[in-house]
Amino acid sequence: VLLLGLQWGILVLVVCVLTMAAFGWMFSTALLTIPVEKLVNGNTQLISWLSTAVVFLMLGVLLVFSQNYVFHRLLAALTKSHELTRELAADITERKRTEKKLYEAEARYRTLVEQIPAITYIAALDEASTTLYVSPQIEAILGFSPAEYQADPDIWRERLHPDDRERMLAEVARCHATGEPLISDYRMLTRDGRVVWFHDEAALVRDADGQPLFLQGVMLDTTERKRIETTLQESELRYRSLVETSPDAIALVDLDFRRLLCNQQDAVLHGYESPEEMIGRNILDLVAPEDLPRAMGYVRQGRETGSVRNVEITLLKKDGTRFAAEISGSTI
Repeated sequence: VLLLGLQWGILVLVVCVLTMAAFGWMFSTALLTIPVEKLVNGNTQLISWLSTAVVFLMLGVLLVFSQNYVFHRLLAALTKSHELTRELAADITERKRTEKKLYEAEARYRTLVEQIPAITYIAALDEASTTLYVSPQIEAILGFSPAEYQADPDIWRERLHPDDRERMLAEVARCHATGEPLISDYRMLTRDGRVVWFHDEAALVRDADGQPLFLQGVMLDTTERKRIETTLQESELRYRSLVETSPDAIALVDLDFRRLLCNQQDAVLHGYESPEEMIGRNILDLVAPEDLPRAMGYVRQGRETGSVRNVEITLLKKDGTRFAAEISGSTI
């Protein structure tokens, strides 16, 4: 529209200029042959046309200049708009690139979280420690889907083993109050009632102003490890009972011949009151000097073959009294 107006303004200006030129030629010719008073008095129509031409000429000039001004302002506005559009497009492109990087990073971390053999979670800082997020591993271990687990705000508290519930609620409350990390081992009950051991480590997450937001942690299923530990403890108790109640002297020594463990009968045999008095002593110190070379030979034999059986040797009591003993041993 502005371009069309500019063209019309130029056309009007050209017509006016040509008209003024024609009237100027006619008027100059008339001035040369006709007196001014007669010309003015007798040619009012000519003067009217001439005045009209001057008006149109001025209008044409104004139209051209005004249209030219508006055109340049519009051009400047369009240029500025183009620059802003380009900046906006660049900003959107950068935002899209950033969003893509964030999405890729989130996907990587989510994959990592959902693949590790542990349950990751985010819990609210309320009394029930309401679950805000839990990883999919929860279903394989406890039998509840993530949606089920998150839908019940009391599920963690309710599934705690009765013997561990009071202790764990106190530890979580302490973590909320002090901001100290939560590190604990406890039991939970699965959907079908089985007992599962967890090693739980969690930390308080804060905002930029230091205000606590939520608790974020990892629950590692340690049921199998606990089973092995319990089996070893039970085995140790059984063998310790056998060692301590055995009528024979039993001792465990290291490669430097120092006692690491012995039973009460070994202490009594050598004239000591308790096994603790003998721990750390060299067993060769209680061998009669005349039998020491033979004892060293039995030691070498035991290292080479893995055991010695029913060998006789003279030993010493605490007070130096000699006594004969039959010894058997094996390398562990």
